[in-house]
Amino acid sequence: MVTGWLVLDKPEFRSLTLVRSQTYPHEMRLHLKVKYRGATLTVKRSDQRQPIEYRGGIYIFQSNGHLELSRLNVKLSINAKIPSMWYSSPKDAEVVSEPLSLEEIHEIDEKLGSSDIQVRWDLNAWGFLDDSAAAEYGPSSASVITMQITSPRRFEINRQNFVKNVLEPADMLRRMFIEVIVEPVDQLDRIKDPEIRKMLKLLLDKQKVLVEAYTTFINARNSADYRSVINDVRLAVEGLNKEEVRNVLKRAYEVLGIAEETFPGALSKVTEEVSSVVIGQKGRRGFMDVSYKFACKLGPHAQTDDKQQYYIPKPSKCDAEFALLQVLGILNYLIKVLKIYALRE
Repeated sequence: MVTGWLVLDKPEFRSLTLVRSQTYPHEMRLHLKVKYRGATLTVKRSDQRQPIEYRGGIYIFQSNGHLELSRLNVKLSINAKIPSMWYSSPKDAEVVSEPLSLEEIHEIDEKLGSSDIQVRWDLNAWGFLDDSAAAEYGPSSASVITMQITSPRRFEINRQNFVKNVLEPADMLRRMFIEVIVEPVDQLDRIKDPEIRKMLKLLLDKQKVLVEAYTTFINARNSADYRSVINDVRLAVEGLNKEEVRNVLKRAYEVLGIAEETFPGALSKVTEEVSSVVIGQKGRRGFMDVSYKFACKLGPHAQTDDKQQYYIPKPSKCDAEFALLQVLGILNYLIKVLKIYALRE
């Protein structure tokens, strides 16, 4: 018979990690650690409920509930419990999920996307007070106490911490965050060369398209959303006059001295070849061509190379991320090189 209720309040989120068991077969569980600043025990005395600040320990023998991971309009509920054991203070709580497979963890990652996430929890537990606490607070040590372990609000976890503490332990791979800078160009009108100024303005406009695509990517939920991201990538490449970009890049390489000649004429030849590797040339595909081709194959209105068969692409998160980072990296590179070239001129 339940004779007391223990409610924890004012939680402070500490960490969310994924722990792999050391025995075989491996089990993987999410471990959430939280500290509560308040614990209130309510007991019945003379048919009246009396709340008391509780400072004793408790043995938890059963619990159930869930963890919730979310971002924007995506909410994922994961079954969880409180480990059955003695707690010297219920204010230090650890919530442990049911075992998760690697496939389930990857599915969670796919649905949460690449943005920061939020976590909350809601569990009920049952246990016993120790003898000294029971004598002080009223219920006997044989009386069952019900316990509420909840979070009144969501706590934010940044993407890097989620990757490091949850995803890396799951697949045993180290992930490195590569910062892709959206390269700015200050005081564009001060660049004297009109051709470089025109080219930089065009590249910056294309870059804005990719920044908007990145926002779409963060909020994407399904293959249709990722297909839209890839379409924006394709649009960012379209409209660029490859010959103009290649010629300006070649000039920049020559002025900046991308190579040192050991034979006469070698610099002119290598700048032509390297600029063609980046942009492409008739009969020779460059990075830009390949990125555009990839986006065309997985974007809307896709068709086979012979233009005889249409199909509906179903890109995943990693496909959209790959397409986006390819073109963003190329545009950033071009903007940086042309900025340095413009300042040198």
